[in-house]
Amino acid sequence: MTSTLEVTRHAYPPKVRTLTVARTETLSPTMRRFVLTGDELEPEFPFPRLTTATHVKVVVPQETTGVLEMPTLGPLGLAAPDGVELAIRDYTVRRFDSDARLLTLDFVLHEHGPAGRWAIGASDGDELGVLGPRGYTIYPAGFDRYVLGADETGLPALERWLEEAPAEAHIDAFVVAPEGGQRALPEHPNLTVQWIDGSGAGELARALVDATPGGDVRTYLWAAGESGIVGPLRQHLRTSEFTQTHFEVSGYWRAGRAGSGDHHEARS
Repeated sequence: MTSTLEVTRHAYPPKVRTLTVARTETLSPTMRRFVLTGDELEPEFPFPRLTTATHVKVVVPQETTGVLEMPTLGPLGLAAPDGVELAIRDYTVRRFDSDARLLTLDFVLHEHGPAGRWAIGASDGDELGVLGPRGYTIYPAGFDRYVLGADETGLPALERWLEEAPAEAHIDAFVVAPEGGQRALPEHPNLTVQWIDGSGAGELARALVDATPGGDVRTYLWAAGESGIVGPLRQHLRTSEFTQTHFEVSGYWRAGRAGSGDHHEARS
């Protein structure tokens, strides 16, 4: 039997889907929610509890033509159409409704990348390619306390943590957001939230270090955001007394480099 203090990882067969925007919702001046649907969205899409960081790759239409060019899946993996450069980015699965076949993704709105630009102008009925996920991670449910940190790119996963973490656990959440980017978060009975202004994003790592003293075996730490910010946090945790299996820190993007991150392409 799997321990409630263990992380488990699971594979999922490759999928290529063309979906359409069913509806959108403005979350803040800098974030927009997209609810996607389509016959190619399988009811068994993986969405177990505490798979909070599961991500898919999205393929946005060509900016020059507005046409959605999709890769094909063959024995050697994904292949782009001849002569076509695809804009592919990673996005966290915010929600999935198997009965209605609805997949929800949250986008950060920005002009410095094709996915952010698409999200600014997209509307109901527009097409979006969705690939994967290649697998998913189930985080442990048996800790007394969870310390969570994220900037806007990690906020969809952090919100899932608040919805899915055990009700009896204590949660300390630290969120970096630009001016006007704060919004109501999902409720949790034992939640404390600290918002950090986007201009002081370096404070996120310091806040998380202060919140996780070494040797605290009943605390799990999860953090995601800009690589230059979370990288030092990861190094600190690896060299501290904090239990190595009790944290996961991921860089979702890197400032000044479009489509880059520690482990994934740019997300949200």
